[in-house]
Amino acid sequence: MSQRTQNWGNKAQSLFDLKAAGFPVPYFQVIPSEVFNEVAARIPASAWNNPSELAKITAEDSSESSSENSTSFQIPSTFDLKKFLAPFGEKPLAVRSSCNREDGAQLSFAGIFESYLGVSSEKEVSEAVSNCWRSVFSPRTLAYCQRAGLHPSELEMSVIVQELIEPDFAGVLFTLNPTTGRDREFVVEACQGRGDKLVSGQVTPSRYVLRFDGGLKNPEDLVVNDDRAGLKVNIKILEELRDTGRAIQAYYGKPQDIEFAVKDGQIYILQSRAITSYQFAKDMGEWTTADFRDGGVSSGVVSPLMWSLYNMIFSGSLPEYFRKLKLISSDDVTSTTWYDVFFARPYWNLKKVKEIQETLPGFVERNFDHDMAIPPTYEGDGKVTPVTVKGVLKALPVLLALHKEYKNQVQRSETLLKEFEAIENKYRRLDLTSLSAAELSALWDDLIDKDYKRVETEYFRTIYNSSNAKMEFSETLAKYKKADASVEYVHLIADLGALGVTLPVLELNELARRIRTNKTDWKPLSAMSSEIGPITLDKIKSLPEALAGDLTKFIDRFYFHSERELDLRVPRWSEDAKFVVKTLVSLLEGDNLHEAKVNQDHKSKTHEDALNRLRAVHQNKGWTRFFTELAGGSFSSTLEKHDRVRHFLWLREELRDRSTRIYHFIRRVALEVGERAGIQNQEILYLDHERVGRLAKGLLSVREAELKIQETQFYCQGYRSFKNPNEIGFRFNAIRSGVKAAKAAPNSSVDQNLSGIGCSAGSVRGRARVITQISDASNLKSGEILVVPFTDPGWTPLFGLASGVVTETGGLLSHAALISREYGIPSVLNVSDATVLIPDGAMVEIDGTEGRVTVLKEN
Repeated sequence: MSQRTQNWGNKAQSLFDLKAAGFPVPYFQVIPSEVFNEVAARIPASAWNNPSELAKITAEDSSESSSENSTSFQIPSTFDLKKFLAPFGEKPLAVRSSCNREDGAQLSFAGIFESYLGVSSEKEVSEAVSNCWRSVFSPRTLAYCQRAGLHPSELEMSVIVQELIEPDFAGVLFTLNPTTGRDREFVVEACQGRGDKLVSGQVTPSRYVLRFDGGLKNPEDLVVNDDRAGLKVNIKILEELRDTGRAIQAYYGKPQDIEFAVKDGQIYILQSRAITSYQFAKDMGEWTTADFRDGGVSSGVVSPLMWSLYNMIFSGSLPEYFRKLKLISSDDVTSTTWYDVFFARPYWNLKKVKEIQETLPGFVERNFDHDMAIPPTYEGDGKVTPVTVKGVLKALPVLLALHKEYKNQVQRSETLLKEFEAIENKYRRLDLTSLSAAELSALWDDLIDKDYKRVETEYFRTIYNSSNAKMEFSETLAKYKKADASVEYVHLIADLGALGVTLPVLELNELARRIRTNKTDWKPLSAMSSEIGPITLDKIKSLPEALAGDLTKFIDRFYFHSERELDLRVPRWSEDAKFVVKTLVSLLEGDNLHEAKVNQDHKSKTHEDALNRLRAVHQNKGWTRFFTELAGGSFSSTLEKHDRVRHFLWLREELRDRSTRIYHFIRRVALEVGERAGIQNQEILYLDHERVGRLAKGLLSVREAELKIQETQFYCQGYRSFKNPNEIGFRFNAIRSGVKAAKAAPNSSVDQNLSGIGCSAGSVRGRARVITQISDASNLKSGEILVVPFTDPGWTPLFGLASGVVTETGGLLSHAALISREYGIPSVLNVSDATVLIPDGAMVEIDGTEGRVTVLKEN
């Protein structure tokens, strides 16, 4: 997108951007807001806070309304309107408002300001411009501002003057179906003549629903063809509208509401704004990104290659896990869609998984949703499955199968961890360029169908078993908490032991400490961190020997990490070490380095104290002991559940670490396949893994591959800047409520309390550093509190700088929770809109036990 030209307002800026990008926008010019500001400056300061006085002062000049207190809204003589209009000649014009707050992400001002069509003379244009300005102070505008918490003085009005197209028909194109939420359906509503009749509701439009992919040959190919206005729109025009809409959405990175006109077969784009309100249809089912978004694959748009790999693993491992536990039949495994992609992000079938869990006695929907950080859409506990004798007897085979699976999972995982070094060495030592086409094809098949499938399936199974182990332990723990409320689950899963994922920050801190201790000159490192472009291993080796040696070893050891580890389009540290270098520089610039021993002692004591409190409940005499023995079983049984969940959490993170290495190899081999086929710029990653394999074998032509790449690129680019809903489904419409009301700026005169899930114990006060994308990570300074939408495993070195963590997603089992516990720093997760509600640089206090974040008032 182009840079903002002037303060033209969003509508005019959008037209400028579209025109600059080559879209068919009729010729236009803009009277900038500076001219309006010159007029608005005449309004007395006393009037701005008095709506009735403001309305009177700004009323249209007439014998009835004009007075010595009125303000003329005529175009000032400093602006040469005649010269401005000269390029238009005698053509009829449209005069349209373009306010600085109009068509924004949170405020639309739809239908609030004035527009005029068919204006021709200089006098008519002047009157139309004055009326557009005056509409800033109309009663409906002032009422809208009051509801939105916006002061009228914040509004600045530019005016668009544009060549008027007298169309054969006109209308609106939605690049996301706003009534169903389906992201691969485009909706066209059109009427004969100008489109203002449609917008004002004067006519019933013709309506067409088009699929995103697939060609149209005749009207029967349309999903919906409701030609109420008798337009008989040519299929070619509909295809052109769809393709133009797709390109405009890809340009902006989010779904668009596009006004268009068609004259003599030519499409003209009159306006484009982001779609901010949409609903989901009842037949959409229910889907969620829970566990996918934190640390990964659904936190942003990733490549279609990644989608397909996740689909293969998730759609295979989850139903097979349920089948092993005797919760579903073999037919259910194949007849259910377990995984799908919406808004270019993976989701899993929430409704089906809940239906399966509901068959078990003791199921409480609210507990399930809390663990998954899914917002409840019901009162109370939602669906609850009572514990009955019949239900328990029915569940016994499930329980026996679950404990059998626990044992099998531990054995499989530990075997894989022992054998992984050989798998890793096999791929690290390969010179891909020396392989023949047949060898490269065979390597891809072996990598995907054997090694990747094995590693990732076991990783996913540890996630399922961790969740079940956590649920079992939590149920027992709830009985203990009735006797001692200070017993906390989060304390009992601290200090899991040595984890591969924690090593980068420890090693980076140690490297920084050595540089300081040896008084090594690290100015070359600081200079390198500011350079544009990637920092390759060759660049690092060009540093002075004292810096190059240790840093090269670090990159070689952690070659597989990246800033977004589940986005295969992002280079790994071995390809671009800029994130590592910048983080190291931040550590060297900070006052304190991460004290591994201090934090180790802290988290060990946290766990030890919690375990002692748990033990003390059993050792108490009287009714307390009787109650806990009866409800929780023997202490050895409780300890077994405690040890099991901790071991599964450890296994999960270790297998995640191996999974990340496998993705590095997948990226390398896929790029080699693409390069040999002449597919540049990593575009091979926009193919699914099966097509990559077919391309490597010569079973897919390069042309076919390129067409598929183009299609999926448009789709991905069209959602890259879109804040997707975490949950999809008809019943989630109510909590989304369409367009979110504009959030008022936090009141700096009082403390502001936000709530989330406490995931790592302790309290800390510090300066908030809001980071919405990893490219801004270098803004984080030592001792600040990291506030982010989510965390990726590749961001782990930042935990060595932060004194606390706040995220918008995640729960007790998420990556951010586990890492913050391992580093002994407080964390509060699942704080809705934290990056919006917490001002960057504000003083905040977080309580990782209670799940509370307080934005402290300014002094």
